[in-house]
Amino acid sequence: MSLFLRQLYADHDRIRRLLTDLSRQLQALGPGVSTADRTLDLGMAGWMDYLDEVHHSREEQLYSRLRLRAPDAAKQVESLGWQHSELERHLENLAGVFSATPPADPGWRRLQVVQCQDMIRDYLHHLKWEEETFFPLAREYLHAADWDAVTQACAAETRRTSAPTSRNTAPSAVPRSRDSTGAPAAQ
Repeated sequence: MSLFLRQLYADHDRIRRLLTDLSRQLQALGPGVSTADRTLDLGMAGWMDYLDEVHHSREEQLYSRLRLRAPDAAKQVESLGWQHSELERHLENLAGVFSATPPADPGWRRLQVVQCQDMIRDYLHHLKWEEETFFPLAREYLHAADWDAVTQACAAETRRTSAPTSRNTAPSAVPRSRDSTGAPAAQ
C-alpha cells in the first residue's frame, strides 16, 4: 500500500477517535456545561480546517487520478465530492449551533446533541464507504506513477494553500500545530 493511502487511513483512524471522544463527551455533559467549550478542547476547530483544506482535497486528488486511469471504476465513487460537501455543511451547521444558540434556550443542549449525533453518524458512514469502496478501487487500478503524481499534486496544493490568507491565518481558539502528515497534532 502506498504511503499516501496509509496517510489517508491514519487520518480516518484519528477522525474516528475524535468522533468517539466527542460522542463520549456529549453523553457525559450535564445541563449548563458548554458543549462548544468541550468541543474546542477536543480540537474540533482544527480538524474542521484540516478536513476542508487538506484531507478532502487529498481524497479528491486521488479520485481525479482514478478517473484518469479507470473512468468506469471511478463512476462507482463519483459521489465523493458531494459527500465531502455534505459533511462540510454538517460541520458548518454544527459550528453555527455552537456559536448562535444562547445557553438560556431550553432546546439549546438538545439541538447541539442532535446535530453532533447526526454529524458523527454521517461521518462514520462516509469513512466506512471510502474504506470499503473508494480506497480498494484506488489500490486496484492505480500504478506507482499514479501514486507519485497524486502525492506531488497534493504537495503542490499544500504549498499553494500555505501562503498567508485571511482564512488560514485567522486566530483560532485551538493551536494549529500539525503532525508529520499535516494533520492537526493531538491536543
